[in-house]
Amino acid sequence: MEKNHETANVTPNQLDTLRERIDYFDQQILALVMQRTVTTVEVAREKAAQGISTMVPGRHSEVVGNYMNGVTEEGPFDAQDAVKLAETVMAISRKAQDQYRATAAEGTAV
Repeated sequence: MEKNHETANVTPNQLDTLRERIDYFDQQILALVMQRTVTTVEVAREKAAQGISTMVPGRHSEVVGNYMNGVTEEGPFDAQDAVKLAETVMAISRKAQDQYRATAAEGTAV
């Protein structure tokens, strides 16, 4: 059986440690996305209370730009990856906001 060239010089213990780090990062990412989503629902609630439109022209581009600004040229994570991540995170937030608006329209929002 041929070894994967990426792990050829990594011992099983090192591989386990690296995977544990990845698992930790994944949990942190999930927690942050959940916090962000809760906050976007709070924004939707506040906008509804003030009668403000939920869609703000330019905000999408601003958020994507914020993600892209965090990308360094040296890293394996490029601007295209940043855009994909921003789009995914924003889609999750929009879904939560849409669910909030639907329940608010029915009078069951919390």
